[in-house]
Amino acid sequence: MNWYSYLNQARNAEYGEKITVPKNHVVGLPQNFEESPLSIPDGANAVYREDKATDTLQLREYDDKYTLQKDRFHPEDYPVRHAVTDAKKYTALAAVGIGALLSGGA
Repeated sequence: MNWYSYLNQARNAEYGEKITVPKNHVVGLPQNFEESPLSIPDGANAVYREDKATDTLQLREYDDKYTLQKDRFHPEDYPVRHAVTDAKKYTALAAVGIGALLSGGA
């Protein structure tokens, strides 16, 4: 398979479903992806995002693979919508942390 095939597979997947791309199956990064400073690496070496505001793909780079997943909203264009729909796990963790700080529990 090549990037075109993997990107199509990710676009047709459910939101948040991860598609694994072995690094030895592709060359470089796909076009129209830029490093995403707002993304949480979650163990990845780097995170890249497609330059689309909605129905956008996120690409995480690891030592031996990439993962692709479709998000509803790009965090730079729709930060709040992205936080509550695509990044619920991280938003919930942040809310718990903030709550602990405000209540003096941290």
